[in-house]
Amino acid sequence: MANLEQGFKLAAVIFDLDCLVETENPTLARSGLLDLLAQLSQPNTPVAVILKSSQSKNILVQAGLDHFFSETIILSEEDESNATPTNVVLEAAERIKVDPSRQLVFTESVLVTKAAKEAGSLVVGMPNRSYDFQTRADLIIAGAISYFPSWGNINLDVLTEGLNSFRQYHPSPK
Repeated sequence: MANLEQGFKLAAVIFDLDCLVETENPTLARSGLLDLLAQLSQPNTPVAVILKSSQSKNILVQAGLDHFFSETIILSEEDESNATPTNVVLEAAERIKVDPSRQLVFTESVLVTKAAKEAGSLVVGMPNRSYDFQTRADLIIAGAISYFPSWGNINLDVLTEGLNSFRQYHPSPK
């Protein structure tokens, strides 16, 4: 794996459960995901997942994914009414002790993409379904720096090098 200490300190925050599990069978991890999560399990790489409910946590456990995350943040109904998506991104960064500008957010949501960008995070569009070109464009326009149709298409070393180059020419807004 690329030497992350010299450049972008990778912290993956994966918002959408749909990004992690198969749509047709949510007890199965998406193809290629386990390999990427194993790479992220390296020391000094905090990984968090944000879920909308405790039911989502059950799905995460059934899919055998819960042990990959150093922090699981479950939003309750009360939290959702008081928290903006940007605040959720900031909360995730705080819990995993990473500056928001140094975290990478994987999401399929245009709303979360905009929120993460507003928080100063880098975003990768990671849909679970075969989206049309308009949705892919929407993710990029919303602020995703890249888009991958599947987890198997991600090479973490290449992605990290790309993030370092991106930050060199596009510093964090802070």
